Amino acid sequence: MLAYTVRRRVREIGMRMALGASHSDVLKMVIADGLKPILLGVGIGFAAALALGRVLCLTWCCCAPTVVGTTTRVDEPVPPGYSR
Repeated sequence: MLAYTVRRRVREIGMRMALGASHSDVLKMVIADGLKPILLGVGIGFAAALALGRVLCLTWCCCAPTVVGTTTRVDEPVPPGYSR
């Protein structure tokens, strides 16, 4: 996707370089343009995961969906022969 975006903007990048933009300025522009859809997707995915987690929690296990431990629980490994 990033390669397609850069290829589509070759003329613009060339004009910027010809008018005095540094290599780092152009690189920052390309990276910023590439990160926008990624960050948007992460934000939408996080919001959807919270919403779906709330729905599943309320319908299946009757737990409090707003408790951080409900959605981010990671069990620690139990040594062999140890019972809780």
